[in-house]
Amino acid sequence: TMNAIAVNLKDGAIVDPYQGRSDIKNKTIRTVRNAYDRFMEDGLRPVRALRFSSQLGFMIEKETYQAIANPDVQKKVASISMERFRDEFVKMKSSPKPSIGLKMMEECGILDIFIPELKPCRNCIQSDDRGYHNFDVMDHNFYACDGAPKEKPLVRIAALFHDIGKPKSKTQTIENGLTIFHFFNHEKYSAEISSDCSQKLISSIKTQKNLPLLLNHYELAYLTNARERAEVDFPSDFEEYMAYLFAMKNQVFVPFFTEGKDDDTLLGLISVQAEALCGTEGYKKLVSLINKYGNFYQVWEQEIGYSSTLETSITLKYIMDGLAAYVPNDLSIANWTNATAKDVKTYASEKQIGVLFSSLSNHRKMDVKIMREYEADRMPVLSVKEDHCLIAPAVCVVNLSAASKKEIAEEILQSLVSDENQSYLSDETKLAPVNSRCRAFDVQADDVRYLAAIAPSGPAPDIANACFQTDMAKKTKFVEEIRKYLSGNTEK
Repeated sequence: TMNAIAVNLKDGAIVDPYQGRSDIKNKTIRTVRNAYDRFMEDGLRPVRALRFSSQLGFMIEKETYQAIANPDVQKKVASISMERFRDEFVKMKSSPKPSIGLKMMEECGILDIFIPELKPCRNCIQSDDRGYHNFDVMDHNFYACDGAPKEKPLVRIAALFHDIGKPKSKTQTIENGLTIFHFFNHEKYSAEISSDCSQKLISSIKTQKNLPLLLNHYELAYLTNARERAEVDFPSDFEEYMAYLFAMKNQVFVPFFTEGKDDDTLLGLISVQAEALCGTEGYKKLVSLINKYGNFYQVWEQEIGYSSTLETSITLKYIMDGLAAYVPNDLSIANWTNATAKDVKTYASEKQIGVLFSSLSNHRKMDVKIMREYEADRMPVLSVKEDHCLIAPAVCVVNLSAASKKEIAEEILQSLVSDENQSYLSDETKLAPVNSRCRAFDVQADDVRYLAAIAPSGPAPDIANACFQTDMAKKTKFVEEIRKYLSGNTEK
């Protein structure tokens, strides 16, 4: 009805024979006259009704909604081309919450017509006795789609399919009296299934996006029982994160800790703090300055951003001063910038680290019994008004053009997820492989893919890779200056 409104060009009078303006005011989607008849005229109309509902936040009138599920209408919908469905589907992906339309498509049976590969995800339970997940795989995929940036429909489609292979890979074991669900090789199955789905939905786009196979990032791991004792929530922004560290002072021996002796980890900490405070543009400016000058003290006082929240300019010195204050404020121990992996293991095993900063790859190399006490997340940002990226020290992707033959593409994917090549990739990148021998926490891989999807600017290299990949000597000198400054032994 809202599309059945006209204007008389002679006198400007509104012609609205089916009360379309009233339906717009009441946020209602209704067909003109009999819904069944209208839908049988064109099988695309039911899909458009669902898209409008998702995109505009309108309610579909009861008779109209019931007609969409009519078997005759379903056959009519099935007769439309994939290209016509795809156009509406991609438009739906720009909705504030595409999960609303996806759930209605599922309920009405339209999702099964065009993307039947998603159906096994419904009621595929992920939450076991470890309590890692709240949703089944279908809702998990739907909400991941919501979280991806709406201006990037291809990223949202990738998020929708990112765990589509889990039902095929699900197994169950009993360990220490706990029921444990495993999804070994689900990345492999997801890649295979999503490849077919992507061909159907993105066939008109000249070049398909990169398909990530492995991804590393820097994260904060919060000690669960310390957070519960302090009765505080996970920090939602950078200021809350600093307050969280102070709350840990009465709960653990070391509120903040990291493997500071590792150059890449220390540079990773600087990277994520700069990105959290300044967003993508500020972080890129810092990288540009380091690449231009290379010297710590030529960069440290140059502004990389301005925070209206803190009412101050952000510089490398500002970031360093914040970290240098950890020891005098009892947020970390003296000489933490020289802490080793052994030190991290010792304190973590004794549950004396409130917040542990590490890469995902280092997190996974630690004892599962120790790390199961921690819950990981990215560094909270200062302002969501800024575009943000995910600092990723390692990303492994495969790029397939739409012009590639399907047989060749499948052969490439099969090769990349083979045991031999996955072992090689794992050895080279220190990331967990996706083959069945890997027993890494599945939830972490999900989190990283989700974080990468919702970061508007996507993954970005850390300072170590962006600035010093070809000059290890320069990196060593730069990090030495960081350690000197943080320990108070500064000599310009």
